[in-house]
Amino acid sequence: MVEPWATEYCTAIAEQRYGDAIYARYNIFGDIKDGMLTLWDCTDEGPYRERNITVYEQIMEDARGYYDGYQVLYQEALDFYSSNSPNDSRRDIIEALNNVMYNGSGF
Repeated sequence: MVEPWATEYCTAIAEQRYGDAIYARYNIFGDIKDGMLTLWDCTDEGPYRERNITVYEQIMEDARGYYDGYQVLYQEALDFYSSNSPNDSRRDIIEALNNVMYNGSGF
């Protein structure tokens, strides 16, 4: 875990800033550079292909996967996030997670 993300994650949870906490969690291991995550996908031909994705896009990709596989748990998480603080600087993440729930994973 790297700073400032580890502290930001703990502080955001304590202050009920869940969008900030989610964003910090994706940054906590230090592999994000300038808001971008580099992924390596295997192609049908065998070689790996580099793919760059924003943290927000990865959060949404993961959210759609969780929604598809675990709808009851996904709803429980949204219920928990409903007490989100108005001081959360990443309320857009919580709103987007709700959109996945109400519009489906194709959103």
